[in-house]
Amino acid sequence: MVKKFFFNTYLFVTAISSIGFFLFFQKVNAAMITSEQTGNWSDSTTWVGGVVPGNGDIVTINSGHTVTVNNDAIVGNSSGAGTTVLTVNGDLVVNEDVTFTVRGDVLLANGKTITLAPGSIWQFDSSLAGGTIYKLLLAGNGKLITNGNETKRVTMRKAVGSGAWHIRYYQGSEGQIDANYTDFFDINGSFNGGGLEFYIGENNLIKFDHCTFNNSNKMLVIDIAPTGSFILTNNRWIGTTTTGAVNSLHVMNSGIPTTGERIIIGNTFDASNEWTMANGIADWVVEDNYFSSHIAPYQAISISPETSTTAIYPPASFKNNFFESNYNNSIAIIKSLGVFENGYFVNTTTSGNPHFIYEGPPINVPGVHEERGNIFEYTGTTDDGDAFLPTSSNVSGAIHNLHHNIVLPNYGGSSSAGSLFTYLGNDSDRVTINVYNNTYISGIQAPTFEEGNQLRSNLGIFKNNLQWDTVARGYKLRSSYGIGVVYGTATSVSENNSTLNFAAGNWITNYFKDSGVYVLKIVAGTNSGLSRVISSNTANQVTVETPFPNPCDTTSQFQIIVIDPMIADYNNGWNFLPGTVYDSLGQNPISGNGYLDMATSQVPGQHDLNVDPQFIDSTRNLAKWGQVNQGTDGSVSAALSVLQANPFLVEDLLDYVKFGFSPTNNLLKTAGFDGTDIGAMDVQTSPTYTLTYTAGDHGTLSGETTQTVAYGGTGTPVTANPDTGYHFVDWSDSSTDNPRTDSNVTANLSVTANFAINTYTLTVTQGDHGTISPGTTTVNYGDSQTFNITPDSGYQIVSVTVDGINQGAINSYTFSNVTANHTITASFAINTYTLTYTAGDHGTLSGETTQTVAYGGTGTPVTANPDTGYHFVDWSDSSTDNPRTDSNVTANLSVTANFAINTYTLTVTQGDHGTISPGTTTVNYGDSQTFNITPDSGYQIVSVTVDGINQGAINSYTFSNVTANHTITASFAINTYTLTYTLKYSSEKGGFVEGKKEQFVKDGENGELVRAKPKKGYHFDKWSDGIKSKSRREEAVKKNINVKAEFEKNEYTLEYKSDFGGKIEGRKKQKVKYKEDGESVLAIPEDNYQFIGWSDGLLDNPRIDKDIKKSLKVIARFSPIMTIIEREKKEENQQFTLTYTAGDHGTLSGETTQTVAYGGTGTPVTANPDTGYHFVDWSDSSTDNPRTDSNVTANLSVTANFAVTEEKFDQKNDNGQSLKPFQKEKESETDDEVRKENLGFFKQAVSFFAKILLGIRDLFYKFSK
Repeated sequence: MVKKFFFNTYLFVTAISSIGFFLFFQKVNAAMITSEQTGNWSDSTTWVGGVVPGNGDIVTINSGHTVTVNNDAIVGNSSGAGTTVLTVNGDLVVNEDVTFTVRGDVLLANGKTITLAPGSIWQFDSSLAGGTIYKLLLAGNGKLITNGNETKRVTMRKAVGSGAWHIRYYQGSEGQIDANYTDFFDINGSFNGGGLEFYIGENNLIKFDHCTFNNSNKMLVIDIAPTGSFILTNNRWIGTTTTGAVNSLHVMNSGIPTTGERIIIGNTFDASNEWTMANGIADWVVEDNYFSSHIAPYQAISISPETSTTAIYPPASFKNNFFESNYNNSIAIIKSLGVFENGYFVNTTTSGNPHFIYEGPPINVPGVHEERGNIFEYTGTTDDGDAFLPTSSNVSGAIHNLHHNIVLPNYGGSSSAGSLFTYLGNDSDRVTINVYNNTYISGIQAPTFEEGNQLRSNLGIFKNNLQWDTVARGYKLRSSYGIGVVYGTATSVSENNSTLNFAAGNWITNYFKDSGVYVLKIVAGTNSGLSRVISSNTANQVTVETPFPNPCDTTSQFQIIVIDPMIADYNNGWNFLPGTVYDSLGQNPISGNGYLDMATSQVPGQHDLNVDPQFIDSTRNLAKWGQVNQGTDGSVSAALSVLQANPFLVEDLLDYVKFGFSPTNNLLKTAGFDGTDIGAMDVQTSPTYTLTYTAGDHGTLSGETTQTVAYGGTGTPVTANPDTGYHFVDWSDSSTDNPRTDSNVTANLSVTANFAINTYTLTVTQGDHGTISPGTTTVNYGDSQTFNITPDSGYQIVSVTVDGINQGAINSYTFSNVTANHTITASFAINTYTLTYTAGDHGTLSGETTQTVAYGGTGTPVTANPDTGYHFVDWSDSSTDNPRTDSNVTANLSVTANFAINTYTLTVTQGDHGTISPGTTTVNYGDSQTFNITPDSGYQIVSVTVDGINQGAINSYTFSNVTANHTITASFAINTYTLTYTLKYSSEKGGFVEGKKEQFVKDGENGELVRAKPKKGYHFDKWSDGIKSKSRREEAVKKNINVKAEFEKNEYTLEYKSDFGGKIEGRKKQKVKYKEDGESVLAIPEDNYQFIGWSDGLLDNPRIDKDIKKSLKVIARFSPIMTIIEREKKEENQQFTLTYTAGDHGTLSGETTQTVAYGGTGTPVTANPDTGYHFVDWSDSSTDNPRTDSNVTANLSVTANFAVTEEKFDQKNDNGQSLKPFQKEKESETDDEVRKENLGFFKQAVSFFAKILLGIRDLFYKFSK
């Protein structure tokens, strides 16, 4: 078990009074507790013995342990100063929103950390210890980290009733602080000690960002190592009332930084800053800060060297800062080299003679101090002060540049603002002051020199300054003893009046020649007002370029004047009126004082505002100020008119005010610009510029490639990193800095890093008698390069060496993926050559076929011998020499003798009208060739002749095993032909063809006669080729003919008529085709009549005629129911008409219309056919010709039919049997047709016998009477 140790302390308090006394005592127990492991403060397992520390305990956190304060906690026993109540040998973390109270000192060990989380509170409580000052001590590299943020800040403070507290280094060690968004309260130091006090060791960091120091002061930095970093950004010292500590920040020393940073940006200091360092503010960045000394009569900032001979270096950037004071003292002391720009200085004191900057290079240190772009405003009501009060220097080379600054006008009372500068000094060798492009008010006095009566004037440049005169003083630049001027009379003058001697000279030899343009002017006496340029001088003698005119004597008073050494033609700007020199009261002549005056009627060098753009900030509107026309009296009204005409002018001038305290300016208020004291305010955005860095092809950048930099500021380094095999060349603005850091930024910048591929040299060395191509070559990284090694004619490669290694006798070498320089060397030797002869196919060689010959030598003969049937053609190198002997050999030779088979020509000669194929042909020895002989169409081969011998009319001939040339000839003759055509005749059903149905007829001859013959019941219609004639014979035949006879059935007329005594019912005239049936007709007798039969003897009633094969005309016969005698009477009186008509192609002879009595006979009528035609029949089928109709019992009308007469021919039937001319071939009839024909015959017979019986009846009746 771990023991718990206690300290027993008895506190006796004795109170004595009139009523007695009492004894009061209290026992306080304090435990020493150490950590067991990493864990929470409130967790018992974190601590040895399981005891959680509490009020009054003394705690040690062991190395390797991290203890987290997770709930509000108190540690310490409220001991006196110097008692450590918390030792952090491990790490301590205070959680968010946790309050950790310490009643004693805290020691943070080397390399350990105390971390305060957002919203946490750390407080020292010395209320029970009589206000003792407790300290947080940082040993070695112990580090305090506060991790506040914008929404949750960290607080470090004292408890109510406690004394101040400190954060300091421990026993000369170096601690570290990384504080962010933290509020420090009551951390106060003293005149000789800091509330925050530390060394910044090598690679250590002290950083405060967005912190406040409330009622706190004296951050004391004793020393900063070159690699240490000191960073203050956006912090504020607020409510400082203690005057004893004086400073907000006191820096005692700072090494020249190597890798460390010195950054003071955006801070508000409400007490003075004192920076006294051996090396000054070397490479510091001081921007956008507010410096004030309103609580004590000290400078807002004082920068000075440790000693008068200390080497001091300029800052990296010192600009855009605001300086304020309300005491009669200098606002700032800046004894440092470097550029101090864009500051705003204001003094609000109401008494004394304050100065704004007491400045200048440190004593006895050469270099340049530059003040540019600053604004100065004095708002008090008392005497004047100077914007600059430069100090003197005894070291040659000290330069002070004042340019582009503004001194604002002020009229708080009867007095006014002071001068742009006053220079006090009486040194033998002084700082050179250059003053140009400033705008200022010249109130009580003008820019003033009080350097004593010394020739070595400190005025270098004074030009382009705009001055507002507000008091009736006639000068613009004042010197108690003249500006670069010595006065007096000459002790002697040379005869030509060009050299003058002065007793009070003591000049540097040729000073007037080498330092600018100086003139010697006569200001009183003879030739008063004349001047001459000084060409040379000695200690007491002056020589002018052009002699003065006579008389010029020692009674004259002389003045030596320096003219602007940069722009000598500004003489018109100086008021050199003859005989006019002004003193301090504007009186003339002068005796011992002289003044140099700038004209008030113009603005000298106004155009030069555009000549120096690097010094002009458009937001400061210097050009606009330069446009003020003061008029001849230098009144304020002219200035006010400019302000009123340009309402944003003052806003532009005040644009760089950073932290408020914008003072009330009476003049501006009168002009309508009422400045109001608004107190502290957030940082305003000053003009910023963007630096954009881009990597070109084949490289990258490291560093911040897009940077925002305030006007005149400096960016951060950017490094161009080339890809492998490439190198950095330059930036697109031609800068070759790498890494590059852009400083004095006054405009946006966009640059690209250019990279180029690495190149390597491949060095070629070649021996005699050969070349390496290409020669020494430069190639890009990663490329390849092939070298070809070529010996001279007659030489060979001996060896090729690459980078010292023999590669053999190669003729080519490639360096691949080159990443370094290389060498290649070749050596050569003379050649010997081999002649090789080879026989190709079908031949042999004789002679030496392999020969070795020296370069230029001659070989021995070689002969090419062809085989039988072959011949020598040439060698493979196209030579046809055989035998061949090669001479002047310069290379190896390998040739082959080429042989070719013998070829023979088979010559073809062919007559007209035919071909021999192929034509004339070349064939190899021993080959065969067949020729085909082909006559043209319509021609035939007459003969084929081979080598002069006729082979007959053959159509093919073969030359076999050819060993010689041959000829073949063919002749042709036209063919003769007999053309035979086929004539074919056929028939359809219903007829046949008489004659030869298939005939073969020669061209142009006639065919045989054929006839289309219809069968019974049919008639011929036409041939299939449209011919209508039944008979045909083809004449002069020129083509084949194949035709068919086409037939159609006959159509017959059935005509039914009635005799007296009745009528016909039904269609009386009918058209019926062959073997078809007619329609039914009925013979109906009239009254007293009876049907007795048809005129053809049939008794059928009704009657239907069937199987019609011919036309029919019949009359229905009726008889009265009478006696035979009555009938005879009737018949005797009855007459009938016979009418005969001729059809086409014929006529009739005889009486064609006849009247015949009943039963009578007509006269003959003959049918006469036309020539070439014959009678066929009558329309009632009768073939009688002539015809005589007898026993006429009815009217008759018939027509004679004619047909063309065909030639007789030996006709054969289809069976090839011969027929007689026009013999009718027996028709083939079916049994049904025979039966029908027999039935008709039977009917006719019955009708015939019926007529006989009727006649017998009538006779019997007649005779019976």
